[in-house]
Amino acid sequence: LNFHNSNEVLDWHNHMSSFHGYISIDPKSTTTIFKEYEVKNEIGNIYIGPGYLFHKVKVDEDYSSPRITIGFDVTDEVQLRPETFSLIPI
Repeated sequence: LNFHNSNEVLDWHNHMSSFHGYISIDPKSTTTIFKEYEVKNEIGNIYIGPGYLFHKVKVDEDYSSPRITIGFDVTDEVQLRPETFSLIPI
């Protein structure tokens, strides 16, 4: 769960999984910037793409209540890492 004020949005990062995605619950006026393209975030939109792509969030208009998205990673490889409880095979 991403729950950020306008000065806390995510800077450049990527994911170790095969695929990454997010669901926009209350994304405010923001854009997710990838090196190759941009995604204008809107309530209810779901993004899924390669996990290795670097991306960040750009605040298009300042906001006063938290921006809320649900991020997720999807992999088709078994990755058993005892230090992490967030990756559970289903």
